[in-house]
Amino acid sequence: IQRLSFADGSVDFFSCFHVVEHVPDDRAALRELARVLHPRGRAIFNVPITFGRRETIAFGRANPQANGHWFDHGEDFVERLVEAGFSGNGYRLLHVLPRELQARLRLQDELIFWLRRPARGESARIVDHSGRVLAG
Repeated sequence: IQRLSFADGSVDFFSCFHVVEHVPDDRAALRELARVLHPRGRAIFNVPITFGRRETIAFGRANPQANGHWFDHGEDFVERLVEAGFSGNGYRLLHVLPRELQARLRLQDELIFWLRRPARGESARIVDHSGRVLAG
């Protein structure tokens, strides 16, 4: 996903779950995904994030002790999305689902992003479920 064969703005929708942490250059992959997304397209997206740690850790290789991840993303991941050209919402499961439902479904705490490209003249930003700006 660091070099997709799709034309600029040609993809109406994509879903990308637990993929970007497996590529050598996460920023290049994010820019490429933003490039191919149609101006009115939408994407649903997430990566594992270590909450409580700001900085992403880059391993410099696919780390076999971390499921082949090249990165252990921190809370700064949302800024990487904005830098790549995405806007939208981030929904942290811990804050939007009742704990008993999370436990029953055996869900881990994650940020699920509902993304788009910003409109012409609009700054890229991502907000949470309550409208608080996460990045941008």
